[in-house]
Amino acid sequence: AAATERRRPGPLVRVLYAECTNADAGYDAERLGDAFEGMIEAEGALLDDLPDRLERFHYDLVATTTFHADEAQVLVAGRVPVVAMLVGPAYIELVHEIAALPVGSRVGLICASGRGSDNIRETLALSGTSGVEILSALIGESDDLDVIDRTADVILMSREALAAGLDHSLTRPERIRPWTYDFDPSGLE
Repeated sequence: AAATERRRPGPLVRVLYAECTNADAGYDAERLGDAFEGMIEAEGALLDDLPDRLERFHYDLVATTTFHADEAQVLVAGRVPVVAMLVGPAYIELVHEIAALPVGSRVGLICASGRGSDNIRETLALSGTSGVEILSALIGESDDLDVIDRTADVILMSREALAAGLDHSLTRPERIRPWTYDFDPSGLE
């Protein structure tokens, strides 16, 4: 019933923060809640769950990263505004580091889902990364994780892989880079 009312925001603006992984969605929703304490109520959700969540509950807006903004716009279908958030420079520096690797380097991606790996691959391709072999493994795929541990020059780990402690199970930890981000301060403004 609340969703069909499409009422104006009350004392707290209800924000649904959408990402491609539960760990990032929850983390980002919490950061938004901290940044706008007393002004918003933020929940995290998977991008694919947006239509159902908007149908069942009232939100004043959907927020996501600039990377997912177009996808979120389509899924939201005009029901509420979509706000695209900028991510911090550390993430961009990591993308540039991978793009600058010599031809023939191997980069391992360790994520919770194939979608997460696909998104990282797309980001790296858009950044100009070429001549680099990219190996993917999902959390729990021990054979693929072993190949990455044995052969990768750099290993990118998602927030969920880090939370699962996989960074402690790999040899040569100097190769591990967290594939995480924080909001750019200008994006929060």
